[in-house]
Amino acid sequence: MRSSSTPAPQPQLTGQPPAEDDCVLARRLVRESPRWQALTWPSQRAAWIAMGVVLIAVGAGLLGDGPVAQEKVRSADGMLSMTYDEILRRSRTTRWEIQMHGDAHSLRIDPVALASFEIQLIVPQPVRQARNETGLVLWFEPLEQSGSVVTLTLAPIVFGEVEVRLGEDAGMLRAVIRILP
Repeated sequence: MRSSSTPAPQPQLTGQPPAEDDCVLARRLVRESPRWQALTWPSQRAAWIAMGVVLIAVGAGLLGDGPVAQEKVRSADGMLSMTYDEILRRSRTTRWEIQMHGDAHSLRIDPVALASFEIQLIVPQPVRQARNETGLVLWFEPLEQSGSVVTLTLAPIVFGEVEVRLGEDAGMLRAVIRILP
């Protein structure tokens, strides 16, 4: 037996790697398992990469409200063109900018669009409007020689894929809008 006045022997630093028993003891103390780490680390790295891809997609607008989500369509006769958000959230308002070229001064919105969106604001205000089985027809004052721009602010009331048609038969433009919950 040792007396309490003598210090415990200190391990000698010999420059040699620690004995295998010391490594096993150290792993057990910190609950480290190289085999478990080899199994989990690739999945953790894949999860981090997946989160980064999702963040990039959100920033680009693939999940709504970004530059990738913007789309522009034109009617076959070239009298109407529309810029809109192709992907949007149900809880957010959206804006359709409709360019009426030439002598077009009326705009027909089909019943599917009226059932899928609530019109909140029309700029400029229409001079006259009429609603019938073919949809809502809006008439506008001609603003300038090159055509006029009508801006509709709308709130989606459904979600899913909606096909919207604007204009008359010859000047009909078609837009597919994906509304996320």
